[in-house]
Amino acid sequence: MLVPLLTTLLVGLLAWYPVLWLLGQVDGWADLARQYRRPGTPVPAGTVLTSATVGGLHFGGVRLAVQPEGLSVVPFMLFRPGHPPLHIPWHAVRTVYRQRVLGVDRTRLMVAVDHHLDDVPIILDSAVLTPAYEWLPTVQPGSAGSSVSWRVLLVAGIGWLLALLVIGVIWLRPLF
Repeated sequence: MLVPLLTTLLVGLLAWYPVLWLLGQVDGWADLARQYRRPGTPVPAGTVLTSATVGGLHFGGVRLAVQPEGLSVVPFMLFRPGHPPLHIPWHAVRTVYRQRVLGVDRTRLMVAVDHHLDDVPIILDSAVLTPAYEWLPTVQPGSAGSSVSWRVLLVAGIGWLLALLVIGVIWLRPLF
């Protein structure tokens, strides 16, 4: 019984990182990283642990640092493959939308990326950005809602199906 469990954990971990890397390529993070990858230490001083949606993928654990030079975004260690730390200067934020949803103020920053038709959205809790409002463009009325794309849903769905298939083979093989 221990061997299938350990095999499942090992295969799950080995499958997790390629899927995570692929999500990083389609969710907009790779576009941001080409231009705004954070050099040096991965976790800047004065960070806040919060959740954020970057591109089309929601992260339950990211560290954010709001600084006069810009916004540093560092994902939790397990989410780093395909998602390197970012430092986005405030002048790269083209538009800011703010909205209260279910009692929570959310802010969507639309970040400009060279050689990209659309800006990449970053959706955060507005309280985290309070010190940054003096450096940001004027806040526009509008939706700060989710921006999950069909590409992210497709890759995540395929990843889950493959994981279930592998787990099923590992656990059901002794029955045949």
